[in-house]
Amino acid sequence: EEEEEVLRTPKALSRGAGVDGGLLDKIRDNAGDKTVIADKWNVDMTLEKMGCLEDRVWLNSETISFILEKWIAGHGQGSEKRMPKEDARPVRCWFSNTYFYDKLTKLSGHYDYAAVKRWTKSIKPFDCDKLIIPINDSNVHWFAACINLRDKRTEVYDSMGGEHGEVHKHLKAWLNDEHKNKMGTAFDFSGWTTTSSTMMDGGGRCPRQRNCCDCGVFATLFCMHMSLDKEFDFEQEDIPQIRRWFIQDIYNVGVEEDQFSLD
Repeated sequence: EEEEEVLRTPKALSRGAGVDGGLLDKIRDNAGDKTVIADKWNVDMTLEKMGCLEDRVWLNSETISFILEKWIAGHGQGSEKRMPKEDARPVRCWFSNTYFYDKLTKLSGHYDYAAVKRWTKSIKPFDCDKLIIPINDSNVHWFAACINLRDKRTEVYDSMGGEHGEVHKHLKAWLNDEHKNKMGTAFDFSGWTTTSSTMMDGGGRCPRQRNCCDCGVFATLFCMHMSLDKEFDFEQEDIPQIRRWFIQDIYNVGVEEDQFSLD
């Protein structure tokens, strides 16, 4: 039963028992904006930050980070300075944080390996099946990328569509520099391909948002699904229930850590 739970998709989990649709309002009745509802994985989730989980609100970086870290911990995957567990199922994944790609490319105005070189100092990326990268594009749009080492391809999934050729190029440049740094040789890209939202392999499809504010939810779900090694099973109409599930997840951490409770 527990093993099966680990392999369930976010959509399936959000439809499970124990998701209270009115939870955020109940928390608001008992807490102020600056009240910390849950504090873990170096992210303190205040009620104010959680407000972005209301319908049709753009997700902030802290909320995406917290939700992904809870997912990572629950699935034995790796992030920041932690490698995935040897028995992580169904694939071993390392997740970058939400600032990684920005630091790699945007802050200096061009690709800059030196800016993130230390970030993976204690990580062995070539021992992973997938490296999953949530991307914040100029604080206006979220999407997700993956260096799929097992299947030899770079992947970019964007709920607004698009090829993102530059992203594929930058991820390959980083992989090459990381291989030179860690292994002493250039990376062998023989047989490598690219997959994006508009040209998915195997007849799969990339779900599309139908508004201007749900990209962060889609990007988070793309990251989760990539770690499950499953095709995307969600649509725009599933997003409100998944937002409720995210709220429940954050609240449950606060309860487990004795940080906040409505009881």
